[in-house]
Amino acid sequence: MQSAKCLNITGMHRSGTSLVAQAFCRAGLFLGDKLKGPGASNPDGLFEDEDIIRFHDDILAVNQMRWDSYASLDRLIVPGDYASKAAELISMKFWGRSYWGWKDPRTTLFLDLWNATLPDARWVFVFRNPAQVVWSLLCRGDLRRYSSGPIARALMGLRLWTHYNGRILAFAREHLDRTLLIFAPQDFGAQEQKRVNEVILGRWSFGLRPIDFMEVYSPPLMKKTTPRWVACVTKLYLPAQVVFWKLRRLRTGILDQHPGKGGPSRALEGTDSARQRTNRVVCVISPRKFAYSETFIQAHITQLPATVKLLYGELPGGSFPALTEDGRPLLSLFDRAMDLVLRKAFRVTPVRLRNSALRRYLRKERVEAVLAEYGYTGASVSGACHAAGVPLVVHFHGAEASKRKWLNPYRSAYQEMFATAAAVIAVSRDLEQRLAALGAPRNTLFYNPCGADTSVFAGGDPAAAPPVFVAVGRFVDKKAPHLTVLAFKKVAEACPDARLIMVGDGELQEACKQLTKALHMADIVEFTGARPHTEVAALMRKVRGFVLHSVTTSDDDMEGTPVSVLEAGAAGLPVVSTRHAGIKDVVIHGETGFLVDEGDIEAMAAYVLQLVRDPDLAARLGQRARQHIDANFSMDKSISSLWNIIESVIRKQKT
Repeated sequence: MQSAKCLNITGMHRSGTSLVAQAFCRAGLFLGDKLKGPGASNPDGLFEDEDIIRFHDDILAVNQMRWDSYASLDRLIVPGDYASKAAELISMKFWGRSYWGWKDPRTTLFLDLWNATLPDARWVFVFRNPAQVVWSLLCRGDLRRYSSGPIARALMGLRLWTHYNGRILAFAREHLDRTLLIFAPQDFGAQEQKRVNEVILGRWSFGLRPIDFMEVYSPPLMKKTTPRWVACVTKLYLPAQVVFWKLRRLRTGILDQHPGKGGPSRALEGTDSARQRTNRVVCVISPRKFAYSETFIQAHITQLPATVKLLYGELPGGSFPALTEDGRPLLSLFDRAMDLVLRKAFRVTPVRLRNSALRRYLRKERVEAVLAEYGYTGASVSGACHAAGVPLVVHFHGAEASKRKWLNPYRSAYQEMFATAAAVIAVSRDLEQRLAALGAPRNTLFYNPCGADTSVFAGGDPAAAPPVFVAVGRFVDKKAPHLTVLAFKKVAEACPDARLIMVGDGELQEACKQLTKALHMADIVEFTGARPHTEVAALMRKVRGFVLHSVTTSDDDMEGTPVSVLEAGAAGLPVVSTRHAGIKDVVIHGETGFLVDEGDIEAMAAYVLQLVRDPDLAARLGQRARQHIDANFSMDKSISSLWNIIESVIRKQKT
């Protein structure tokens, strides 16, 4: 069989291989049998193949070893007849599969055997900070049989980590063109995931869909707090530190290597058109690294045709950013000590010290432009960008220019930022007017709405769908999910077959659940919680229409342009929503959907009922919605417009 189609996933136990395997499986890679699932760390119940595990355990048994036999693993011998057994096992298990492989940490011990059996196979190695792995091993009791002392068990875990990852390092160095190193969970972020996809989809020409780690990533699983004593023991164990440093260095080389070895690099599949990468360096600064509701920021990071450096997080005292992409503090140890002293002893936020750290970073990384996500982020970094001579592009997304809780503390800072920012971007016409009123100069103010991935969100057939409607969004005040429920109560009274599916989570979710019970709608309204993008897209292909009742709150909190409205239109669904913020830029009343005044649940119910009773009307509106989004609000158009703005300010800065 053709081993070039084989992609195996392995790494040290407790390093995140299950999460990586789940993402690859959802992208179209067959990874063996289901095993002992579903579970907390493996919700799909996938991927470790029982036959492969049994094969590995047989070899260990011949050597009188276990996977954690730390003292003797370097003397592991594979009997000669197991080479033929390996070939037979592969032929039996995976014959006829287009893209296949398996996930088992024990594979790391038998890389030479499998490399000889599958000389053209690709390899994904997952590694993780040794302190986090050791702490996970201790918490699960994996090393309890060796010693009763926690420090002794920690040292055993470090020896295991060093052995497993040392083998990975040696193999990866020898087979760079067939190897991908993933540093979990840092590489689950959007920018590194973009580079992972370039390898999988471009250089390797694998027939998979784009990989999306965020579909399966669970921060509580990967970010358990490691006690200080474990971190100290790990730092003192130099062999692990050396291997860890070399893995991280090699990983960067593998991701950044010239594509000549593995075929020409190309833009990610799934975009509307191929974008040629440039050698520009852009720094994206965002409050958060991972946020399921901020898909628009993830798109900026992954799809801008530049080398993107990511800074994220908030420093104590309210300043951005705190961390580099790989989790390292932006401030040096000395700067952090000075920052703590000034804040605690003198009640002063050391803005100059923080600006100096950011300025040094921008110059060291040769950043040509900064894209600040949200206005308050831009206000925090404008001084450093101006001092470094780096043009600042500030992307406003809505509430930070309207909600009084956020706007009032930053009003004067916005004025200073507007004076030096190279560009200010609004995602809706309403937001554009608000920014102009706040003082943004018209010559640096741009309208660029977010976009929908029209390759993922497509294929809806409202005419053939049952009278089921979907609402997607966080359960927060400005999205008014309770008003959507109240409107649908009237729909259900007139048409008992109608159903509503509400996707998302937030502080109002439980209140909405209780409301449906009080209104006797528990069997009419389904709450799914937050779901991955691919699942939302699949759901939109099965429903009649989309509903969202966004409002302006008493605190003036407002939407920008809800991405879910764009995605619904891209999927071919008619949208019933409110005349609110950017929604009225997207939905053409009577042509692609219907708009009602904020709070008018009777009108919303009436329009939904029209779609319930007239599937052909829903289909016509949905078809026009798809055409409208494809022509004016696609992801490709949004990213291209954003890139034109960024590149223009870079050129202007250099002239």
